[in-house]
Amino acid sequence: MSNEIPRDADFFVVEDTPFHFENLLKALKELGFEGEVIHVSSVSQGLKMIDLMEKSDSNIDIVISDLHLPDGIGLEILQKLRSTKLLAGKPFLVMSTESQQDIIISAFEAGATNYIVKPYTTKDLLEKLQFCWDRREKEKERGGLFSKFFK
Repeated sequence: MSNEIPRDADFFVVEDTPFHFENLLKALKELGFEGEVIHVSSVSQGLKMIDLMEKSDSNIDIVISDLHLPDGIGLEILQKLRSTKLLAGKPFLVMSTESQQDIIISAFEAGATNYIVKPYTTKDLLEKLQFCWDRREKEKERGGLFSKFFK
């Protein structure tokens, strides 16, 4: 059985199109999320924000990133995130208008937790986020088991 995503979950969103960002915010509110949403609109801003979060021990729960951004691709954000100590294990949801299987596979190969094609329904978003959260919880359990044996 899955654990529900806390309603106060904090999101880090990388989205350059105001329309898509507003739709995402609306969907998160409809789903009852009340946590903080940190928003940037480019790869360079995202990389700087990750550095700031690392330095300040900021904690986010889920990252949602557009694939195509004005100065690069969202997978650059993913790569940076996975290289940090504090944020490496955070769920990463890629969202894009791209629905080609090879692009989706490359996102998963890069370490994305899940992928959603725009436009999406609120129900689809919840399912993708829940999958991300469940995977996060499983990873934490695995980490907990390993840490007991390898102290």
